[in-house]
Amino acid sequence: LVNCLSDKFMVTYIHYLLVHPEYHGYGIGRKLLQKILEKYDKCRKFIIIALDESVNFYERNEFKIQENKVAMFKENK
Repeated sequence: LVNCLSDKFMVTYIHYLLVHPEYHGYGIGRKLLQKILEKYDKCRKFIIIALDESVNFYERNEFKIQENKVAMFKENK
């Protein structure tokens, strides 16, 4: 399951990419990510806020941690 929001030019925000743990290691996540990258191939930047346990996956798929950027959140109570 993958969900994103894009202006189709500047930025595509990948909200989440989810694969059931029983299916990890079969290339499903990589395929879903590739579909998004292909669909929005004109975008200059792809952004995702990755959980710690997912960082290696995104790094293997050429995403990089931005040293001078900070993810910020505001949650309703």
